[in-house]
Amino acid sequence: MGADLTSAAAARGYAGLCAAIEVTRTGITRLRGVGLRPVVVDLDRVPLKNNVHNRHAVGISTWQAFMSRTDLTLHGSVVVVVGHGEVGSGLARAATSLGTIVLVAEASAERRLIAAYDRARRTRHRHRGAAPHHQPPPLRRRDPARLRRPPRQPRGA
Repeated sequence: MGADLTSAAAARGYAGLCAAIEVTRTGITRLRGVGLRPVVVDLDRVPLKNNVHNRHAVGISTWQAFMSRTDLTLHGSVVVVVGHGEVGSGLARAATSLGTIVLVAEASAERRLIAAYDRARRTRHRHRGAAPHHQPPPLRRRDPARLRRPPRQPRGA
C-alpha cells in the first residue's frame, strides 16, 4: 500500500524515515529489492491481516471507493465476484450488505458452499470462464439530494 511512497522517501534521503509498515506482498517484495536501512514491518504475514483486513476491510473500502469515484449505487445491482477466498468473501459480504445480488464464480466446491451460506448465488457456467447467462440491470445514479450530509461541527464546539 505504501511501498511507492516509502521507497521514494528513502531514495530522496528523507532523514525522518526510521520505519515503515507494508501490507501487501507486492510492496514487501518491492521494498526488499530497494535495500532500505529503515525497519519495514511486514503486516502481510500477520494472521490478523488475513482474518480481519482481507475478509472485512478490503471489501468495505473497495465498494466505498467505487461508489465515491463513480457516483453510482450498488443497491439492486448484480455484482460478480470471481473467487471466494479471504478477499472475495469480504467483497461479496460487503456488496450483499449494500443491497446487491452477488454472484460468486469459484472453482472450489468447498468455497462455493461457503458462498451459498453467505447468501451469495453461484454463477451458472456452461464451461469455465463463461459469462453468466443474464444481463445485470444498469447501475443507478445516487440521488444527491437524499445523500447530503449535515455540516460538520468545528472541534471543541
